[in-house]
Amino acid sequence: MPVLALGADQGSIADMAATLRAYAEDVRGGVVANCGHFIPEEQPEVAAPELIAFLGEI
Repeated sequence: MPVLALGADQGSIADMAATLRAYAEDVRGGVVANCGHFIPEEQPEVAAPELIAFLGEI
């Protein structure tokens, strides 16, 4: 199952994708800059395209 893992550079786990690769084979994502814990609220212009691209692939 593909997994989208976006982390935030100012959040508790910046590289969420790297962390989840131990548990899933198909992990996509990265680190969102200038963001804390609430990526969709703090950086919607980054989160929305990532979600649309990810959901368009599965």
